[in-house]
Amino acid sequence: MLVGEVSTPSRCCERNIRNSILIIKSIRWKVADKNVFYSSNLLYNKNMILSSSAFQDGGHIPPKFTCDGWDVNPELHIQYVPEGAKSLALLVEDPDSPKPNFLHWLVWNINPKTEFIKEESKPPGSVEAINGFGNPGYGGPCPHQGEHHYVWRLFALDCILPQDAQFTRDSFLEYINGHILEEANLTALYKRA
Repeated sequence: MLVGEVSTPSRCCERNIRNSILIIKSIRWKVADKNVFYSSNLLYNKNMILSSSAFQDGGHIPPKFTCDGWDVNPELHIQYVPEGAKSLALLVEDPDSPKPNFLHWLVWNINPKTEFIKEESKPPGSVEAINGFGNPGYGGPCPHQGEHHYVWRLFALDCILPQDAQFTRDSFLEYINGHILEEANLTALYKRA
């Protein structure tokens, strides 16, 4: 064959290509019931998801979960935690606050097998920090003026954090730097009447 010529695949070669495609399709079928999907001839793990039955991502937070209501945490659902995660941590903050990233909730050492956090509860075995209001646990949205964004940040970590730590938002983020396997976010809005 001369340089620059393109050879036509032989029948044998064509058969091998078809068999490879069939093998790829059978792999797709076998992993379909697991947290894996097929795209562009590659297999990918699904990304971790954080959602709530109380509001949609980008939606509005019902007053029940704010300082104008019962001031309790909403129910949260967790899916597709990456393999190798030793713990989960949840940080809820208000980036629109006059005090930047005002802390509404910080809870760590959540069991990585946790699939949901019940309304008005702390995950079993987890630890809560003092929030921006000066109280332990959850403190709901309470903007002084206008509509604010509230961001729930779920971290899958490759370690278990100290039970007796006195984390602030900043010291927590500094501590987990280099230990984050994946992060999932949920954002919602609230404006007082």
